[in-house]
Amino acid sequence: MAGLETNLGELLLTAAQVSPGQLCLETEDAGYTFEQIALMVAGIRRVLRKALSSLAEPLHPGSPLRAHERRADEHVVTIVLERGVKSLASIHAAMLERCAYNAFDVAEPVEKLQSWIDVCHPAVIISTQALFTRLHLDALSKSSQFPQYVLDVDWALKCQQKPIAAKCDQEDLDRLAYLIFTSGSTGKPKAVMIRHASALNVARVWSAAIGLCSADRFAQISSMSWDVHVIEIYGAMAAQATSVTCPDIVKQSGPDMLLWLRHKQITGMSAVPSHLRTMQCSSGPVSSLAGPALGVNLPQLRIVDVGGEALGADVVSTWAPGRLLFNSYGPTEISVVCTGLLGVVTHSFGENSWPVLCAVVQGIVIVVEPVLIASRMMLAERVLLPLTFVVPLWQSFLLVWAIIICEKILRVIVLLAAKWVLIGRYKEAKHDIYSLFYLRHWLVERIADGTIIGTETPPGTSVAFHFLRNLVLRALGADVALTAMIFTRVVAFDLVSVGHLATVNGLKCLTAVNYGEGKMVLRSISVGEGAFVGANSLLEPGSRVAAASHVEALSMVPGSKVSGRVAGVPAESIECHAAKPRSIPLASEVRSFRLKAALMASTYWLFTPQAVIPFITVMIFQLEAGSEDSVDFDLKRFDSLPESVLSFLPQLPLWSFACTLLILALQLLLTALICRLLPRVKPPCSYLLTSVRGQMVSLKMLWINQASQLLQDASMGPAFMRMCGARFGRGVSIAAEVMLPDTLVVGNCCFIATRNILTSATVDQGQFKVPCVTHLGDNCFVGNDNCLPAGLPEGSFCGLNTSLPKRLDQKNLGYFGTPAMTFKRPSSLSKDGSPEEASTAALWWFHFSTNVIDVFILRGLQAMVVASSLVMSRCLFPSTTNTSVLAVLFMVTLIYLLMKVASWLAFSVVLGRLLYNEAIPTSSTYHSTTVTRWFTSIMLQKFIFTSPFRTGGTRWHAHHFRLQGAKIGQRFFCVQDYSLIDAPFISIGNDVIVDYDADIRGHSFEDRRLKFSPVTIGNRARIMAAAKVSMSDVGDGAMLRPASVTWKGNNLEPNRVYQGAPAVEASAFNLGTSADKFGDSN
Repeated sequence: MAGLETNLGELLLTAAQVSPGQLCLETEDAGYTFEQIALMVAGIRRVLRKALSSLAEPLHPGSPLRAHERRADEHVVTIVLERGVKSLASIHAAMLERCAYNAFDVAEPVEKLQSWIDVCHPAVIISTQALFTRLHLDALSKSSQFPQYVLDVDWALKCQQKPIAAKCDQEDLDRLAYLIFTSGSTGKPKAVMIRHASALNVARVWSAAIGLCSADRFAQISSMSWDVHVIEIYGAMAAQATSVTCPDIVKQSGPDMLLWLRHKQITGMSAVPSHLRTMQCSSGPVSSLAGPALGVNLPQLRIVDVGGEALGADVVSTWAPGRLLFNSYGPTEISVVCTGLLGVVTHSFGENSWPVLCAVVQGIVIVVEPVLIASRMMLAERVLLPLTFVVPLWQSFLLVWAIIICEKILRVIVLLAAKWVLIGRYKEAKHDIYSLFYLRHWLVERIADGTIIGTETPPGTSVAFHFLRNLVLRALGADVALTAMIFTRVVAFDLVSVGHLATVNGLKCLTAVNYGEGKMVLRSISVGEGAFVGANSLLEPGSRVAAASHVEALSMVPGSKVSGRVAGVPAESIECHAAKPRSIPLASEVRSFRLKAALMASTYWLFTPQAVIPFITVMIFQLEAGSEDSVDFDLKRFDSLPESVLSFLPQLPLWSFACTLLILALQLLLTALICRLLPRVKPPCSYLLTSVRGQMVSLKMLWINQASQLLQDASMGPAFMRMCGARFGRGVSIAAEVMLPDTLVVGNCCFIATRNILTSATVDQGQFKVPCVTHLGDNCFVGNDNCLPAGLPEGSFCGLNTSLPKRLDQKNLGYFGTPAMTFKRPSSLSKDGSPEEASTAALWWFHFSTNVIDVFILRGLQAMVVASSLVMSRCLFPSTTNTSVLAVLFMVTLIYLLMKVASWLAFSVVLGRLLYNEAIPTSSTYHSTTVTRWFTSIMLQKFIFTSPFRTGGTRWHAHHFRLQGAKIGQRFFCVQDYSLIDAPFISIGNDVIVDYDADIRGHSFEDRRLKFSPVTIGNRARIMAAAKVSMSDVGDGAMLRPASVTWKGNNLEPNRVYQGAPAVEASAFNLGTSADKFGDSN
C-alpha cells in the first residue's frame, strides 16, 4: 500500500498494483510499465534466491552492530549492467531479497570494480554474458573468493515470471538498501551504507517537495554509481511518474541533450550547473541549430533540480523562469539530499523583459486612447458643428468628407513614422515577452488599429481597397505585390511576402510573430505568386507557400515549405482532382490587373461611408434651426450654436434613438434591394474581379455579410435571407455567417451557429469564382467556424473548425476537424432537428429579444448615450468665454470620456454580468430566457457597449477578463482583446499564454440546447495561434499547437503537447521549428 512500504524496492510493487499499465521506464528502444518491470523483477528474484540460499549461514546474524557496520546476513549484490530496464529490475530484485545493491558504471575502468569488490565483498554479481566477457569478470572471480556467484540476467529473465507480493516487514526499514562508493579524503574508495528507512524518506519527501505527479516524465541522466540516481528513479517511482533513460552519448553533448529533452517531452530533470551551462552556451554545428538560450524554450520542462556545484546567477536566469527550481544539497552519507531551496520564479518572461515598465507605458496608452476619442468628439461638437451653421449644406457635407479623408491619411502618416522610428525593419529573431522590442512592436500595432491596414477586410471588399492597402503595406516594409488580395491583418510587415495575384483569406492574422513558446518569435512568411490560402487557414511563422499552391480552408501550414495542394492540421499534401492544374499567373495578366486596380483605386477615396452619420446629424440640426436662423446666425464664439438648436437639444437623445432605428432598417432594406436587383449568380461561374460583373458580385457579398453581422442571432435571419434571394426551409436558426444568398439552399429544421462559411465563392488569381451551390439538407447541425462550400447531406452534424470541400452522400453522419473525421451522429439528434416546444409567451419574448432588443434597441441606446453626452456638455457649458476656453474644452472632453466609461460599466459590465454569469443554468432549451440573456450579454459586451480600454497584449488584460467573470491567475498573457468566449465559466492558472486568434469557450448548442461547461486552464499552459479550447480542460504545462481544436470533453493531460483538429498528443520531436535557431535579441 502506498506510504506503507518498508523496503525501497516495494515502491515498484505498490505502483504495479495501483497503476499496472502506467509507464515506469522509457529507454531509447522501448517503454516498460510498472507491471512489466515487476514481472521481470520476479524472474530475477527466483534465480537470485537460489544463489543466496546456497551461501553459508552467518554465525551471529543478530549480534549488536555499530553504525558503520553491516549485519552478517546483509549480502551485497553488485550490479554490472548498462543503465536501462535490466539494471532497474536487478537492483529491485536485490533489495526485495533483502540484499544491498551496489551498482557499477560499466564505462568505468574494471580496476575500480576490483577495488569495490575488495571492500564490499559481494556475494553475487549480476551482469550479462557479453559484459562478463568484455570486462573479464571471470578473472575477478578467480582472483578472489568474492563474488561467490555471477548471475546472467538474460538467463534469469527467461525464467517463469510470476508476481511476488510485498511483505512490508518493519525489520526491513533498518536493513541496508544500497552501497555507494565515494573517493573520500584519502583518495581510496569508501562504501557508504544507506538503509531503507533513509532512502524511502528522501524519495517520498523529495518527490512531494517538488510536486512530482504521475503525468511527469523525469530524466534519468546520472550514473547508477552516483547517488543522484536514487531521486531520479525512486523519487519518480514514489509519484508513479515515468523515468526516461538518457543515453550516455547524448548527455555528453549539451546541444544533443537539449534536443533530447524536447524530443522526449521531459518535465523534470536533475543536473549540475555546469551541465546546464553546456546546454545554454554551447558551440559547434549542433549548437548552432539549438541556439544559445533554447534551454528556456522547453515549455514542457517544469522542474529543474540542481546540485553538486555552486548555483550561479546565469543558470538561474536562464533555467528558472516559469519553472520550479530546487537547489538541493546533501552528502552521500545522509541519503542524497538533506536540505534545499525550492522556489518559483515569478519573473517568467525572461531576463530581458521589463514587465513593470511595459505595464506603466501600456497603461498610459490604454487610458489615452479613449481620451483621444473623447477629444475627437469634443472637437466635432465645439468646432465643426457650429461651423456648419455658417456655410451651405453642401459645403458642410464637403467639410465632413474632407475631414474624414484627412484623418485617414494622417493616421497612415503617423503609423509610418512610428513604425520606422520605433522598429526600423523587423528581423528574424527571438525576444522576451515584455521586452523593450515587444513594447515598441505593441505600440506600432496599436497605432495600426483604425488605419486602412488595421480594419477588418470582409469578403467582397473592393479591389480598390486592396490596392490602396497594399500600397500602405509596401510603405511599411512588407513585400506585398499590389495585385495581391489579402483579406486579413498583416503583423510584422517586413517579414511578410505575398506574390502577384496571390490570395490570403481571413479571418486568421497573417502574422510573422508567435508567442506560443513563451517568447516573441519572429520568422518570415511568404506566399508565392498565384497561391491560394483558404479561409481561416493559418500560416505559422517560418512557412513558405510555393507559387500556384493551394492551401485548403482551416488548414495550418507549419514552419516549412509546402507546394501543390495541401490540407489539414498540420497541412499535408493531398490529391488534386482539378481538371486544369494551377499555374503561375502570366506577366500580362498581372499588368492588366494592376492597371485596372490602380484606376479603380484613384476614385475609391470619393466614397466615404463614415461621412453618412455625421452628415445626417448636421442635417437634423440645420432642419431644426431653420433656414433663417442658419443664415442670420453670427458666430459670437467659435463654439456657439443658434438658440433654436440649444432649445432642441433635450429632444436630441430621442431623435438619435429614432434615427438609428431608421438607418438600421434602411440598411437592411438596401441590402435586400441590392441582392435582388443585381444580376443573380448562377454557379458554376467565374468573373474577373476588375470587371463590372465581378464588382457586382463583390458588392452583393459585402452587403449581405455586413447585414449578417448586424443581425447576429436574430430569429428573423432566415426570413431576411429569403428576401435577399437565399432559399431557406422552415424552422431554421442561423447566426452571422459568410454567404452569397444566390447560391445558398438550407433545408428544414437546420441549426447554424456563428462564423461559418456557407458559400463556394472565392477570390483566386484575380477572379471571383463560384463553383457550386451550397446545399444543406434537412435537420443539419452546424457548429462554429466551419467551411462548407458545397453543404451537407440530410441529418448531418458538423462540429467545430471542420472543413468539407465536397458534399458527401451518406446521411446522418457527424464530422469534426480538418481533415474531417467521420462518426455516426447520435440517434437522439438525427430524428428531428426542431427545437423543444415552447410556450407562446416564450416564443414571443425570444423573437422580440433577438430581433428588436438586440438588433435595434441596444444600438439605439448607444446612440442615445452619445447624444446625451452632447446635451450634458451644452447644458453645463453652453459656450466658452475669453477666460475659460481651455477649461471648458477640458471639461467637455471629460464629459464624453466619463459617459463612454459609465455606459460601458453600466451596460457591458454590470448589466452584462447580471444577464450572464456563473449562476446561469448549464442546460437550457433554445427558446428559453437563458438563451436570450446570453445573446443580449454578448451583444452588449462584444458589439455595442465595448470596452473603451483595449488591453490585449498587456498585463492589464487579466483584470479586463475578471470584470467579465473569468478567474485568472498571475502573469496571464493574451494577445487579442476577445479570446474568452464564456468568461464566467473559465478558470485560468498562472503563466498561461494565449496567442493570436486563439480562443477558449465553454458552451455548445448541440441538440438545440445551450449547454455550459466549466473550463480550467492549468498553470503554464500554452494555447498557440488560432487554437481553440472547447469545453475541455487543459492540464498544467500542456501545449495546444497552432490551429488545433479540442474535442468536447477531451481534456489535455499535463505536460503534454497536442496537435491537430481534433487535437491528439503529438511528438515533441516534430514540434521543433527552425525558429529555434535564433537566439535572444533584445
